[in-house]
Amino acid sequence: MSEKVADINRDRKIDLYNEQHGVCAYCGKPLTYSRSTVDHIVPQALAKYTDLDPAILTDDANVVISCFDCNRRKGSELPLVTYLPKFLSSDKRERVVSFINSDVIQDKIAEYQDLVTKLIEDNGGKCYCCHRKLSSSDDASIRRLDWNKPRELGNIVAVCHKCSGQACIASPRMQVIRRGYSDFNCRRI
Repeated sequence: MSEKVADINRDRKIDLYNEQHGVCAYCGKPLTYSRSTVDHIVPQALAKYTDLDPAILTDDANVVISCFDCNRRKGSELPLVTYLPKFLSSDKRERVVSFINSDVIQDKIAEYQDLVTKLIEDNGGKCYCCHRKLSSSDDASIRRLDWNKPRELGNIVAVCHKCSGQACIASPRMQVIRRGYSDFNCRRI
């Protein structure tokens, strides 16, 4: 599983910002440059947890400008259709759909979802943090137990989308949650 994810440089962010006229691709809210974030429509987690080349995810068809709230809300969740950008030019929208529907991306999405399904099964069909029932890979994301160790089986778990907002599930607070003390609840940070 890949550790390095390609980054978007400042000039590229400026180009994206200008191309979208400073508007969030998801909610349409006007943004100042300093308040804008770069979002990968196909999440970087796909490269982190499969053998997909991270550089593919920096393709112009896969990156958009979004507000912090929309970027955070989307996170690394799949399926992508839930979070397709609505406020793009028709040309960019066609390139986005074409990118997402490419065989390479669809194969890696299937591989990622298979891994999530395995992790859900390994934990008895429940979220690792809050023990909420997870019915499919669409209900979960992958998180590392120890951020100092590589992304590999034994150090990754499936968590529900609510719990995926945790900064680090290896924190002392999360250790308490895993031990089953109900006075601590998962919350987004």
